[in-house]
Amino acid sequence: MLFIGAGITVQRSLSVPAASEARSEIGSLKRAVRRDPRDVKLRIDLARSLYRARDMDDTLEQLRQASRLDPESWEVNFVSGTIYYQLGRTSGAIARLEKAVALDPEDELAPYRLGKIFLDSRENKAAIKYLLKVVKLRPGHGDAQYYLGRAYESEGEVARAAKHYAEALSAAPSMAAAERGLARLAE
Repeated sequence: MLFIGAGITVQRSLSVPAASEARSEIGSLKRAVRRDPRDVKLRIDLARSLYRARDMDDTLEQLRQASRLDPESWEVNFVSGTIYYQLGRTSGAIARLEKAVALDPEDELAPYRLGKIFLDSRENKAAIKYLLKVVKLRPGHGDAQYYLGRAYESEGEVARAAKHYAEALSAAPSMAAAERGLARLAE
């Protein structure tokens, strides 16, 4: 679990628990949702559990219901965007994560996730836009600094790439990928 603040916790890993444990958790959450169908947090928790159990149809249904109940919830948009991306629904993921960024401009998780999505899609300018937002909020974010280095390197902006690889190493001195990035630029 990753504590974000304001009482919001986001599950970092969507690992698969034992089958009986997952069925029990899903059963409990489904009963809770039936008792209180307007509880968005319960629907998000149920969607996460269903995702871990690989029940994608029900996962998506719970996300739709949570979004219908509270379309302006940062958590609904962030979790939906994250799961949509993991399911290969990139355009839906981008839309949800961009909404999460708009809902909480001081959050670093949604712009970081967007930066990675755009970098993976080789849309470097968009990746740079979101990753710069992350390092503005948290300059010591080593991973964001590293990914900025990669994006700038792909754009041929060697000086900026070197700056961000160096910042990544400053934040995480043992980051081998940033060391390799700097070495590539020195060739």
